Amino acid sequence: MRKNEVGSFKNNKSYEEVNIVPVFCLIKVLPKYELEVYKKLEKMRAVQEIYPLLGEYDFLIKIFFKASLDNSEMCKYIIDNIQSINGVEKTNTISQIRV
Repeated sequence: MRKNEVGSFKNNKSYEEVNIVPVFCLIKVLPKYELEVYKKLEKMRAVQEIYPLLGEYDFLIKIFFKASLDNSEMCKYIIDNIQSINGVEKTNTISQIRV
């Protein structure tokens, strides 16, 4: 990566060049709700990737947000759209920083 570049796509364009920010969210689901939650996540436009996991969390998802959104708008999206899914017990959201 070039200095100050944060993430990139396969076509070598940086996230900055396309004006988006990737956010990762770990999701813990109540037992027996895994398939229902997975299907709802699949339908969300902002959710780009879903990884089922073993361990404390059941899913890791990658969400793209417009770089112009502030943290409160991203948090609102997570609360309103991810945490509100029936069966979601807990989330842990991880956002990138510039180094």
